[in-house]
Amino acid sequence: MDPGTYIAVAEIAFRTASFAVRTFRNGLNFSKDAEQLVLRFELERFRLQLWGENSGLVPVPGSGDRPKLPPRLEPLCEVLKNQLEEIAGLFCQHGTLSERYGLARTEEAPTKSERVADLVQRMQKSFSPRRAGLIKDEDEEIEVEEIETSLQRLDTGNSSRPSSGSIRMTTSAWKKIRWSILDLKRFEALVSNLSSRVSTLNQLLTEASQQRKAQENDSRINIVLVGSAVDQESLNLLRAAVSGYPDTSQARLGVERKAISADIPWLPPMPALPPAPSQRRGLRLADFNLPREYEPGTAPARFLAAKKSPQPDEDGLFLFEKKVYDRGIKPDDKRKLTERIQRLVLLLSKPKSPTFLTLEAEGCIQDPEHYCWWLVFRYPSPLLPSPTNQPGHRTQGPVSLAALLDPRTRFRPPLEQRYMLASRITGTFSELFSSSWLHKGIRSDNMAFPTLASSSSSSLTIDAAQLSSIGGTNAVLSSLVVCGFDYSRQESEAATIDQARSSGDVATAMYRHPRYQGAAAQGYRLEYDLYSLGLVLLEIALWRPLASFLEGKPACAPAQNAGKSIFAAAAAAGGGPREEVRLSRDMKLFHRPHALLLKKMVLRHVDSELAFRVGSPYHRAVVYCLKAADVYDDENGDVERFSDEEDLASHPALEFYNQVVVPLARLSAATAESG
Repeated sequence: MDPGTYIAVAEIAFRTASFAVRTFRNGLNFSKDAEQLVLRFELERFRLQLWGENSGLVPVPGSGDRPKLPPRLEPLCEVLKNQLEEIAGLFCQHGTLSERYGLARTEEAPTKSERVADLVQRMQKSFSPRRAGLIKDEDEEIEVEEIETSLQRLDTGNSSRPSSGSIRMTTSAWKKIRWSILDLKRFEALVSNLSSRVSTLNQLLTEASQQRKAQENDSRINIVLVGSAVDQESLNLLRAAVSGYPDTSQARLGVERKAISADIPWLPPMPALPPAPSQRRGLRLADFNLPREYEPGTAPARFLAAKKSPQPDEDGLFLFEKKVYDRGIKPDDKRKLTERIQRLVLLLSKPKSPTFLTLEAEGCIQDPEHYCWWLVFRYPSPLLPSPTNQPGHRTQGPVSLAALLDPRTRFRPPLEQRYMLASRITGTFSELFSSSWLHKGIRSDNMAFPTLASSSSSSLTIDAAQLSSIGGTNAVLSSLVVCGFDYSRQESEAATIDQARSSGDVATAMYRHPRYQGAAAQGYRLEYDLYSLGLVLLEIALWRPLASFLEGKPACAPAQNAGKSIFAAAAAAGGGPREEVRLSRDMKLFHRPHALLLKKMVLRHVDSELAFRVGSPYHRAVVYCLKAADVYDDENGDVERFSDEEDLASHPALEFYNQVVVPLARLSAATAESG
């Protein structure tokens, strides 16, 4: 057969499978306890339609393209046809549906589940308009006669001779068939069978770009699925629906992360691991070899320590991170912060996917003497300990991205490794954001690399021989873990009760969005995390710290000299006197005017330099992050009115995935393949 005939045969097989799956679903009668399985069925139906788009058999609506297959798939046309016919056959062979999958023909009307319909509708709205019709119920422009022929053949068990008295059924007749779910366990086997066959189709996408698209679409479905849980009822439905998924599947882990704030127990069959001895006894500072600098009021914000008398499963290092609270905090506010800390520990102690690059939380310790909590994490032993690892050393801490960016460190990774680093960082935050969690402390100091360790009393320097001994710059960057969660919370929690917005810590404040500066800042948003992330991505692109954007003249320089710097700006309030706002390396306070000036200066540099240095996809990703919060009004934080409702992303986590995660992942993959 010529290629055109192959494609036509595969297209008819795909449309037959889609029709069979859709008409079966539309004719289902089921009880409330089957809703989670019906939802899983809807997800597999969605995956099948997305496969049709990725393979080329379903052209993008409005594109004017005809169905096609990539050249590498054309020799597999017969295999594709057989796989698609097997999917259609699952729902056309009525005897098998009754005997094997716990279904029975019925005259009862199909069940209209508002909960399932609402979740499916949310999924449709969250995808781009060109995909909005992928799971619609209306027939597309199809060759009805060919589909009827295929269905008839499949119904008779692929026999060349029709059964006695067999009558050709029209598509309208197929739509009138009703099925009732009698056995949930056996119906679940049908859903799993469909899922397995759709996965097989995705595996047949031989080109790397096609496989990436399939993986990306699976991630999009997971993001939208988790984001569809908007109340306790929908969350419970989703948790039941994903309970049969693999333990480390993104959908299951995402739903569980979202459920943590509701204090819902982790779903079985997650392994019920016995708690570590430290967890059974409770963590105590007295159990650890604390650094010399651990004195009241001067304890470092982050350090590594080992147990004095470790149990067999406690051998190694632990990372301590300080979370301070105000000395005059109200009891109710302290209780809320305590709950956030506890939920954060729970979030970071649970199983995670390979792309969620965080440390495993061991627990937390309250330290009234320092007015703080200490979050304690298990920490891998560094491959390249500094000389301060010897007895009598002072504070030892993890090496951060901020330290590697320091020119004195002499750490210079090539562009392809920086792409990889940016992709791994954004992939981690995508999993966090898709569960509606916020970080609130994104900056280069909170990106750690356990391959290395350093002393707080000296600057980090790494020579070529040291790097070579541990596998080079790639080995270091590949050990990335995201830490420094700053009273992280779910996006739905509106209260801002911590004191993490002090303007006196310039190194921290300059990463915060201009509208989240100072003690008056309220209502932290996902877009503020994106702004901070955009600054980190800029640092990685240029491989220089954000502090290098601060003007080198002292903050107290005479006003007449301020106009000579391109980094000086005049800020006026109303009709009052104009006040010079300047940035400098020795500035002691960082307020909203400084943040506005820094943002303006950064965007100017991004627009003029970044596409040239790292390419347009990276440039667009950084701009998206830096401008994500611009849809909000400056004064009250309300969403601006749009003439077109589509201008505002219906699902911010999905928009972040599309605009940032996917482009950076493709950049990383492309450079890795070419290298």
